[in-house]
This record gives sequence, C-alpha cells and structure tokens, in this order.
Amino acid sequence: MPNIIKPVAICAALLALQACGGSSDQLTETPDDGLFQEEVSFFKSVLTDLYNEEQKSLSYVDEIEALVNDIDNLQAVPASGAFDMNGAFVIPDAGDDAQDSVVGLIELAVSIDDGTFGGYAYNFVQVNPSLDSPVDTFTGTLAINGGATKDMTTGTAVGTVIADQTQESFNLNFVLLGEFHRTQDDSIALVGMGEDINADLNAEFIAVEY
Repeated sequence: MPNIIKPVAICAALLALQACGGSSDQLTETPDDGLFQEEVSFFKSVLTDLYNEEQKSLSYVDEIEALVNDIDNLQAVPASGAFDMNGAFVIPDAGDDAQDSVVGLIELAVSIDDGTFGGYAYNFVQVNPSLDSPVDTFTGTLAINGGATKDMTTGTAVGTVIADQTQESFNLNFVLLGEFHRTQDDSIALVGMGEDINADLNAEFIAVEY
C-alpha cells in the first residue's frame, strides 16, 4: 500500500534535529516518497468504518481525504493557541503481505502557548486492499507525548497492542515529527511521520482540528 505522506519538508526537519543531537536522532530512515493516491478510496472506507464505530462526525474523514489528495501541494503554516485534533495513525507495510497496513484513530491536544503535544492512538485494524474485511484487530493504545512550537510537533507514541486473533503482542515505540498545515476550510491540520526505535516500522499520521 503506498504511503500517505510525501515527506519533503518533514525530512529536512528530521535532518536538522539529527544534526542538533535532538531526541529524534533515531530517525535515520523515512517512508518512501509515495502517496496514498492509488488506495485513497480504500483508506477512506477503512477510516469511515473506524469513525462510525466511535460515533465521530464523518466530515473529518472528508477533510482528511482532501488533505491526502492534495498532499503534493501542502504548504507548512505557523500555528498559534491551543486546539484538539483527530485523525488517522497508519503503519504501512505491517504484516506478512506487503500490502498489509495497520490503521488506527488518533486523538491529539496541542498547545503552542504551553509548548505541549499529547494524546493517544487506538482502535487499530490490520487491513489489505484486496480483502473485504480486516486481517486482524488489535487491543491497546499508544500514548503520545511531546512538545509543540508554532512550526512543528515532536514526541513519541509508546504502548503495547495485542492482536485479537493470534494474541501476539507488539511493543511499539515511535519517535514522531509533525508539521502544521491548513485544511480547505482554514482549520489547522497536522501531518507527520515517525519511526519505531526498536523495530523496522514507520508510521504516518494526519489529524485535523475540531
């Protein structure tokens, strides 16, 4: 499954953090320079199912879809104040099949004034575009903690998730970096990526203000 995010500006920020010896020095690799264009309708259907489960407004799914479709043209913008966000947390190429991905929901609280960035990712499902139903579902959450400036967020997503079918557990520890953008209705969006410091896994996340 192609990746959601085209990480041009984010890659530059990662390199800057590494040069400064910051906490993201484990981020030595980033997702391939790909888009989710080929599978965007599938991604939207998965996200719609997850949002329906949590009784969330599907208008956010439409905003996320619009961001994904326009990912090539996004421009970073400075943010201010404090806001809550929700969206998707994706782990591409996560499974025995190269097309398997793990998709979950993300809830974030960001305060530029306080310099904080936190929340959690949850309700993960393993999906494959060639299948009509999920490969597996997972129990568990990732706790997200970090800092925020007007330009970016940095932090970690840490936790254990357990596959409901196999009962196999996965200890995940992602280092995250995000960039602020604007949605079509002028809300704040956060687009970011991460790398697990203990495993060969990348993550991508996209969230919108609500």
